Amino acid sequence: MVKEKNKFFSFSNWLVDFYFLAKQKAIKIDSLKKDNEYIQISLSSKNKNSIYDFIKIYNSEISELIYDENTKEYKANANLLITRK
Repeated sequence: MVKEKNKFFSFSNWLVDFYFLAKQKAIKIDSLKKDNEYIQISLSSKNKNSIYDFIKIYNSEISELIYDENTKEYKANANLLITRK
C-alpha cells in the first residue's frame, strides 16, 4: 500500500524502495503498470515464499501464481492499492 506521508511524498521514492526490497528478497520485477488507484505488477522468483512475503508487506493478494518449467521460476501477478490523503 502506498500512503502519502506528507505533501512532499514522491511516487519515485516509493518505487526505489519497492525495487530495493524486491532485490533483497531475490525477486525480479518483470513489469509494473500504474493505473489510477492500482499498480499492476508481475514478479518472478525461484522461491514461492519470497513472493508471498513480498506481497504481504504491501497488504495485497496474488491474483495469479504459476510455475514456469522453462525458466524454473514462479511467476506471479498482483495489484497494489494506492491510497492518497
